[in-house]
Amino acid sequence: MYFKNINSIDEAKKLFRELSKNLHPDHGGNEEDFKKMKNEYDNFLKTFVNKKFTEYNNNGFDFTEQLNEVMKVLKIVIDFNMSIEVIGKWIYARQSYEYKDNLKNLGFWFSGKHKAWIFSGGEKSKKMVTKLGIDTIREIHGSRTVKDKTDTLKLAY
Repeated sequence: MYFKNINSIDEAKKLFRELSKNLHPDHGGNEEDFKKMKNEYDNFLKTFVNKKFTEYNNNGFDFTEQLNEVMKVLKIVIDFNMSIEVIGKWIYARQSYEYKDNLKNLGFWFSGKHKAWIFSGGEKSKKMVTKLGIDTIREIHGSRTVKDKTDTLKLAY
């Protein structure tokens, strides 16, 4: 309904802001209409990203090499005393300040937005720019906590 003819995430975000000004209850709008619009926006983001990923994958891109690189790096960092989460094909390292130099040398880069060191599987363009929040990224790509620093600390005592 609202996001039918939108062709990019930037267009969707711009439209979402405009619609929010009119539909949000704090601006005199109806809460039910706002929720419908927000759900449609969230669904658009998921569908759009999945569609682009499928198009990219169907054009012959092979993730095997990239996933092998991720597994190789994961085997190294698993012994570090930090929280590790794999989201899609990326490794997120949190509570990892003491290992920042090691992570940098392995090809990780720091994301202030996500408060994590991120390994993108050896892609040429290491950094990724996203306007999506971490929970949306988890929903789209799937995630798994590999190691939780707090659990490790509890086990050590």
